[in-house]
Amino acid sequence: MMLPTNEARRRALLPPPEPRDGETRRELAKLTATYYNGLAVSVFAVGGLAPLVAGFSQSPIDLEAPWIAVLSLAAFALSLVAHLVARYVPRREFRR
Repeated sequence: MMLPTNEARRRALLPPPEPRDGETRRELAKLTATYYNGLAVSVFAVGGLAPLVAGFSQSPIDLEAPWIAVLSLAAFALSLVAHLVARYVPRREFRR
């Protein structure tokens, strides 16, 4: 008796991938771009704006204020990178 190999198991469990037409690839690219753009907006809102608003709403100047500004800038940079990725995904797909 011979045991099945991993390749045979993989073929049995997963159906063969169907070829995708151009319209399906474009829609998947749009959904991916929307996801990355939503991620960018949420990172900017939570990591970039919320600490700044909370820091400015406190009346005494806190020693942690420079760190809040640095972390907000880091969140803004991460948000910018995610937004640029969101812009790149459809462009790459539409070139095909």
